[in-house]
Amino acid sequence: MNWWSKLPSATPLKGFSRFLYVWTHWDTISDDLKKRDERPHAIEEWARQRLRLQEESFEIETRNLNARLAELEELRALAMRAMPSLTQVIEHVKTCQQVREEMFNSIMDTGHALAIMLYIEQDASVRDQILADLSPKSREVVGMLTESIREALAEGHQRKAQLSP
Repeated sequence: MNWWSKLPSATPLKGFSRFLYVWTHWDTISDDLKKRDERPHAIEEWARQRLRLQEESFEIETRNLNARLAELEELRALAMRAMPSLTQVIEHVKTCQQVREEMFNSIMDTGHALAIMLYIEQDASVRDQILADLSPKSREVVGMLTESIREALAEGHQRKAQLSP
Protein backbone atom coordinates (compact mmCIF):
# COMPACT_ATOMS: atom_id res chain seq x y z
CA MET A 1 0.00 0.00 0.00
CA ASN A 2 1.07 3.37 -0.82
CA TRP A 3 1.12 6.29 1.49
CA TRP A 4 -1.43 8.30 -0.49
CA SER A 5 -4.03 5.63 -0.04
CA LYS A 6 -4.06 6.47 3.67
CA LEU A 7 -5.19 10.09 2.96
CA PRO A 8 -8.87 10.87 3.36
CA SER A 9 -11.01 10.61 0.19
CA ALA A 10 -12.13 13.78 -1.67
CA THR A 11 -15.38 12.18 -2.86
CA PRO A 12 -17.54 13.71 -0.14
CA LEU A 13 -16.11 17.13 -1.02
CA LYS A 14 -16.97 16.65 -4.69
CA GLY A 15 -20.59 15.91 -3.77
CA PHE A 16 -20.76 18.93 -1.50
CA SER A 17 -19.22 21.20 -4.16
CA ARG A 18 -21.77 19.94 -6.69
CA PHE A 19 -24.54 20.67 -4.23
CA LEU A 20 -23.25 24.22 -3.70
CA TYR A 21 -22.95 24.75 -7.45
CA VAL A 22 -26.53 23.60 -8.08
CA TRP A 23 -27.81 25.64 -5.16
CA THR A 24 -26.09 28.85 -6.31
CA HIS A 25 -27.00 28.39 -9.97
CA TRP A 26 -30.50 26.99 -9.46
CA ASP A 27 -32.24 29.80 -11.42
CA THR A 28 -30.10 29.24 -14.48
CA ILE A 29 -30.42 25.47 -14.27
CA SER A 30 -34.18 25.77 -13.73
CA ASP A 31 -34.53 28.02 -16.80
CA ASP A 32 -32.50 25.59 -18.90
CA LEU A 33 -34.66 22.68 -17.75
CA LYS A 34 -37.82 24.65 -18.54
CA LYS A 35 -36.53 25.49 -22.02
CA ARG A 36 -35.62 21.87 -22.58
CA ASP A 37 -39.06 20.72 -21.44
CA GLU A 38 -40.93 23.46 -23.37
CA ARG A 39 -39.21 22.76 -26.73
CA PRO A 40 -40.92 19.39 -27.34
CA HIS A 41 -44.24 20.84 -26.20
CA ALA A 42 -43.87 23.73 -28.64
CA ILE A 43 -42.99 21.33 -31.46
CA GLU A 44 -45.98 19.14 -30.61
CA GLU A 45 -48.26 22.19 -30.52
CA TRP A 46 -46.90 23.40 -33.86
CA ALA A 47 -47.44 19.93 -35.37
CA ARG A 48 -51.03 19.79 -34.03
CA GLN A 49 -51.76 23.27 -35.38
CA ARG A 50 -50.31 22.41 -38.77
CA LEU A 51 -52.33 19.20 -38.91
CA ARG A 52 -55.49 21.10 -37.97
CA LEU A 53 -54.84 23.70 -40.68
CA GLN A 54 -54.23 20.96 -43.24
CA GLU A 55 -57.48 19.27 -42.27
CA GLU A 56 -59.35 22.57 -42.53
CA SER A 57 -57.89 23.31 -45.96
CA PHE A 58 -58.70 19.76 -47.04
CA GLU A 59 -62.30 20.18 -45.86
CA ILE A 60 -62.62 23.51 -47.69
CA GLU A 61 -61.17 22.02 -50.86
CA THR A 62 -63.48 19.02 -50.55
CA ARG A 63 -66.50 21.31 -50.19
CA ASN A 64 -65.39 23.35 -53.22
CA LEU A 65 -64.87 20.23 -55.30
CA ASN A 66 -68.22 18.80 -54.24
CA ALA A 67 -69.94 22.07 -55.18
CA ARG A 68 -68.18 22.08 -58.57
CA LEU A 69 -69.12 18.43 -59.10
CA ALA A 70 -72.76 19.21 -58.31
CA GLU A 71 -72.63 22.10 -60.78
CA LEU A 72 -71.19 19.86 -63.46
CA GLU A 73 -73.79 17.19 -62.75
CA GLU A 74 -76.55 19.79 -63.19
CA LEU A 75 -75.03 20.92 -66.48
CA ARG A 76 -74.69 17.33 -67.66
CA ALA A 77 -78.33 16.63 -66.77
CA LEU A 78 -79.38 19.79 -68.62
CA ALA A 79 -77.36 18.74 -71.66
CA MET A 80 -78.90 15.27 -71.57
CA ARG A 81 -82.39 16.79 -71.42
CA ALA A 82 -81.57 19.13 -74.31
CA MET A 83 -79.99 16.42 -76.49
CA PRO A 84 -83.21 15.32 -78.29
CA SER A 85 -84.10 18.93 -79.03
CA LEU A 86 -80.61 19.65 -80.33
CA THR A 87 -80.79 16.57 -82.55
CA GLN A 88 -84.08 17.79 -84.01
CA VAL A 89 -82.63 21.27 -84.57
CA ILE A 90 -79.58 19.82 -86.33
CA GLU A 91 -81.79 17.70 -88.58
CA HIS A 92 -83.96 20.73 -89.35
CA VAL A 93 -80.88 22.82 -90.21
CA LYS A 94 -79.65 20.07 -92.55
CA THR A 95 -83.05 19.96 -94.25
CA CYS A 96 -83.11 23.75 -94.60
CA GLN A 97 -79.61 23.70 -96.05
CA GLN A 98 -80.65 21.10 -98.66
CA VAL A 99 -83.72 23.17 -99.58
CA ARG A 100 -81.56 26.29 -99.84
CA GLU A 101 -79.09 24.53 -102.12
CA GLU A 102 -81.93 23.25 -104.32
CA MET A 103 -83.48 26.73 -104.49
CA PHE A 104 -80.10 28.30 -105.29
CA ASN A 105 -79.50 25.81 -108.11
CA SER A 106 -83.01 26.39 -109.44
CA ILE A 107 -82.59 30.17 -109.34
CA MET A 108 -79.20 29.95 -111.07
CA ASP A 109 -80.69 27.71 -113.79
CA THR A 110 -83.59 30.15 -114.22
CA GLY A 111 -81.19 33.10 -114.38
CA HIS A 112 -79.06 31.32 -116.93
CA ALA A 113 -82.13 30.53 -119.06
CA LEU A 114 -83.31 34.14 -118.75
CA ALA A 115 -79.88 35.39 -119.80
CA ILE A 116 -79.97 33.17 -122.89
CA MET A 117 -83.48 34.36 -123.73
CA LEU A 118 -82.44 38.00 -123.32
CA TYR A 119 -79.38 37.42 -125.46
CA ILE A 120 -81.52 35.88 -128.18
CA GLU A 121 -84.21 38.58 -127.94
CA GLN A 122 -83.76 41.07 -130.78
CA ASP A 123 -85.94 43.88 -129.47
CA ALA A 124 -83.92 46.07 -127.07
CA SER A 125 -87.06 47.56 -125.45
CA VAL A 126 -88.27 44.08 -124.41
CA ARG A 127 -84.83 43.29 -122.91
CA ASP A 128 -84.74 46.59 -121.05
CA GLN A 129 -88.29 46.10 -119.74
CA ILE A 130 -87.49 42.58 -118.44
CA LEU A 131 -84.28 43.79 -116.77
CA ALA A 132 -86.11 46.77 -115.23
CA ASP A 133 -88.62 44.41 -113.59
CA LEU A 134 -85.82 42.49 -111.82
CA SER A 135 -84.34 43.42 -108.45
CA PRO A 136 -80.89 45.09 -108.56
CA LYS A 137 -79.11 41.94 -107.40
CA SER A 138 -80.98 39.75 -109.90
CA ARG A 139 -80.30 42.31 -112.66
CA GLU A 140 -76.59 42.16 -111.81
CA VAL A 141 -76.55 38.32 -111.86
CA VAL A 142 -78.47 38.16 -115.17
CA GLY A 143 -76.13 40.82 -116.60
CA MET A 144 -73.07 38.77 -115.61
CA LEU A 145 -74.61 35.60 -117.06
CA THR A 146 -75.51 37.38 -120.30
CA GLU A 147 -71.97 38.74 -120.52
CA SER A 148 -70.49 35.26 -119.95
CA ILE A 149 -72.77 33.90 -122.72
CA ARG A 150 -71.57 36.64 -125.09
CA GLU A 151 -67.94 35.85 -124.25
CA ALA A 152 -68.47 32.11 -124.70
CA LEU A 153 -70.18 32.65 -128.06
CA ALA A 154 -67.44 35.07 -129.16
CA GLU A 155 -64.78 32.51 -128.26
CA GLY A 156 -66.72 29.86 -130.14
CA HIS A 157 -66.88 32.10 -133.23
CA GLN A 158 -63.13 32.81 -132.98
CA ARG A 159 -62.28 29.10 -132.75
CA LYS A 160 -64.61 28.34 -135.62
CA ALA A 161 -62.92 31.05 -137.67
CA GLN A 162 -59.50 29.66 -136.83
CA LEU A 163 -60.48 26.11 -137.71
CA SER A 164 -61.99 26.96 -141.07
CA PRO A 165 -59.31 28.35 -143.40
